[in-house]
Amino acid sequence: MYFYDVNRQVFLTDEIHQVPELSIEVSDDDFQYFIEERAKGKEIYIKDNQLFLTPVKPSKHHKWNGSEWILTEEDKARILKKEQKKAWLNIREHRDKMSESGVKVNDKWFHTYERSHLRLMTLQQLPTIPPDLLWKTMDGSFVIMTEELLSNVINARLLTEIENFKNGERHKILMLQSENPLEYDFSDGWCEIYKEVDNE
Repeated sequence: MYFYDVNRQVFLTDEIHQVPELSIEVSDDDFQYFIEERAKGKEIYIKDNQLFLTPVKPSKHHKWNGSEWILTEEDKARILKKEQKKAWLNIREHRDKMSESGVKVNDKWFHTYERSHLRLMTLQQLPTIPPDLLWKTMDGSFVIMTEELLSNVINARLLTEIENFKNGERHKILMLQSENPLEYDFSDGWCEIYKEVDNE
């Protein structure tokens, strides 16, 4: 015979447990049924000294009020804030990815990820650029790096970061106005990128 411990909310059997006074007797078939349904996400509640099952819990944030699952206004506000934080992180990650996916100078695309940018900045610190210095572009071809080209690539990367930063802030404002922040579409307005990024 099985029993449901009301205080501890667990099933006991009189063969191996000390069954407390505040317990509800449960048949073998009902015990199996409750165990299976609880594994599906339903929860057990007590009414008129009988066991019943709730519908499947919609989310971990919902609370059972005795007749239905509800979300309090406080819970809704907390969930919204959490989703907004996650959505803003997604926007920032996308912004950074777009800024590191190349810039076009003249007819060539140049890498803009951090390691490549560091090389460009180091090169800019030299008194003069080594003559006939070949620089690999994103399509795999090489161009001769000049002081003018170097300056243009660095400036293009900076402008790209500025524009993408502004676009990210625009999307943040719109996302915060959305009822479903994680479903907000932030795919538009970014600077053009090289479509087939080549690993340098």
